[in-house]
Amino acid sequence: MKDVIQAGLEKLEDYFLKVMHIPAYNFAMILNPKMKLRWYEHHEPHKLEWAKNLFMQELQRYSSAPLMSTIPSQTRDWTDDILEFSGNTVQNTRGNTLQQEFDAYLLDLQVLSSTLLFWQENRTRYPTMFLMAMDILPIQGSSVPCERVFSSGKQTTTDRRSRITPELMEALQMLKFGLKHDVSALNFT
Repeated sequence: MKDVIQAGLEKLEDYFLKVMHIPAYNFAMILNPKMKLRWYEHHEPHKLEWAKNLFMQELQRYSSAPLMSTIPSQTRDWTDDILEFSGNTVQNTRGNTLQQEFDAYLLDLQVLSSTLLFWQENRTRYPTMFLMAMDILPIQGSSVPCERVFSSGKQTTTDRRSRITPELMEALQMLKFGLKHDVSALNFT
């Protein structure tokens, strides 16, 4: 039994070494609010600065993306006069620098039940990182579930059902998956 466990650990280490060289997995780990940089702090402190720099380089690419709902308006309204507002009526939600946004995220102690909920709740607090999270976090760690669903398609598409439209085939595959996994609410939209 000890040999089997050792072989399993060696295989995991082999996969781990392959994954650590893929930047997207490093980004996903940092974008996970429960993990952030903790893995580097505990296991590879000598790579902590490297991970931060790699993340910031990628975050720079997202800083030039269009701002969401931040169009400044120079027009004055009568309500501005009453409330004594002047200048732009809409503030840029990305007023902080990327470094400030990243530092604030690292210091944020907020723990929500899921990563998805965290980013949904904090999309305006960390707008640039939110854009990055929406691109990085959907990346699957493994293609096995997709391959399994794809392989089960041959059971759905037979010679008699060869004229099924792609949309119907997708719906049937999702329905099959939901029934096998006892998913109570399927949403095809």
